[in-house]
Amino acid sequence: MLCKIRLMIRQTVHAIVAVLLWIVFVYYWSIVIRRPMNPDTKMALIALTSLTVLSAIYLAIWIYHNVRVHRKYRDRRRLRREATPPDRDYLGRRLVMADPEGLRRANYIEVKVVDSRINGKRLEQKIFRWL
Repeated sequence: MLCKIRLMIRQTVHAIVAVLLWIVFVYYWSIVIRRPMNPDTKMALIALTSLTVLSAIYLAIWIYHNVRVHRKYRDRRRLRREATPPDRDYLGRRLVMADPEGLRRANYIEVKVVDSRINGKRLEQKIFRWL
């Protein structure tokens, strides 16, 4: 109970301080706005405005990118289904793995490509062996 009261008091004090700081901020800007502008001030305002607009454009592009990634992959926190190991490589060679789980855990894997002929056809096999 006492902790909740302290939390409410702290949040109220923080809100009051934030409002007072915004009042001071607006007051100082009102002093600045009443002064006449020279060319350097105009150039600084143009530069700040340009940077703000570029930042907003970059932020919009970044948000759009993240939304597209989310739509493509949805929830990536789910457990993935166990993938089955491929049976052929990119060159069409047959992959021979005695123990795919052992290969995933192995520190050292030996790969050997073996040529053989079956019924007159040339067959290449890529044999994986873990040590």
